[in-house]
Amino acid sequence: MLIINTKIVLWNRKSLFIAMMFIAQGLKAQNQFLQLTLGAGAGIVTTYASPTTKPNIAFNGNACYYPLSYMNVEVEGQIGKLGGETFNQSGNNFTNKYQAGIVVLNLQLGNFLERSRDPFSTFLRNAYVGAGFGLIHNRVTSTINTDYYYHNIIPLIPIKLGYEFNLSSDFGAPILKMDLSYSFNSTLGRGLYGDYGPVSQPVNSYGYFSVNLKYAINLERY
Repeated sequence: MLIINTKIVLWNRKSLFIAMMFIAQGLKAQNQFLQLTLGAGAGIVTTYASPTTKPNIAFNGNACYYPLSYMNVEVEGQIGKLGGETFNQSGNNFTNKYQAGIVVLNLQLGNFLERSRDPFSTFLRNAYVGAGFGLIHNRVTSTINTDYYYHNIIPLIPIKLGYEFNLSSDFGAPILKMDLSYSFNSTLGRGLYGDYGPVSQPVNSYGYFSVNLKYAINLERY
């Protein structure tokens, strides 16, 4: 009976040790990725609202919260200038000095490729996709066509693709992130280039390719 009890005690201790190891690994992973990043970037913005587009420079600021290792919620503010040639007969050029506020949920592919060891899968782990919702404030300028509204606010739906490069500490926690991203933004309603004339217009949209530098704050320290 004593031998049996001793074996039971040893087995319980072994089980407890294994369970504690799993818990410790889980906490380590959570602490490593439970972070907040603050960043800024710039890039090229192009409107798809007219047959002739004029790429321009846009700037953005962003904040990302990582509740899970491969997922983050991003809040982004954009400011830039869209330009192109309208569909109307006068052929006016338009300029939209816009501002936008966007919230996006991003999911990294590493969540699905964690067990893959080949080089291609390893490279793709830091790639991500995202989608969200936002508002854009249009400030369109035109000198001839009177069907233009110079100011309005309309919703937009962003779809985002990107890749993150991480500079990490000795403990594996990211310190700095360089982010390359492209977002395709479809507006819900007219106004991206201000045309509210009688002719029905297609859904207006614009693309934004940006390079961002982000500083990572490890929330475990607080």
